Amino acid sequence: HTRMRSDGLDLYTGNQPPYEVPETIVKRVYKFFDSVIDNHQGESVVAVAHGDILVFPWLDAQGIVPEPQMKDTLLDYGLPEVYPATASIMIFKFADSPSKVKPSVSYVRPY
Repeated sequence: HTRMRSDGLDLYTGNQPPYEVPETIVKRVYKFFDSVIDNHQGESVVAVAHGDILVFPWLDAQGIVPEPQMKDTLLDYGLPEVYPATASIMIFKFADSPSKVKPSVSYVRPY
């Protein structure tokens, strides 16, 4: 617990497969997005995820290569909060596969 706090909650630096790093998280989320695009064309789909699973694709969608330490400075990258709030909503909109065209992303805290 103390080590995580001193590392800024960096659970990724130095990881080797099968553990994930930001790049593999983005690839996994984009694979899910591609499945949604392929199977639910023209529909709205709701998925539930936790912060890192949202933060790293959000950074990537802005053309920023996500790094673990960026989680401590998300305000600098345009997130209106230090970290996605509980029950917040991040909306990814697609013109095509996210591996071809970066999605647009918006963030809402409904309370």
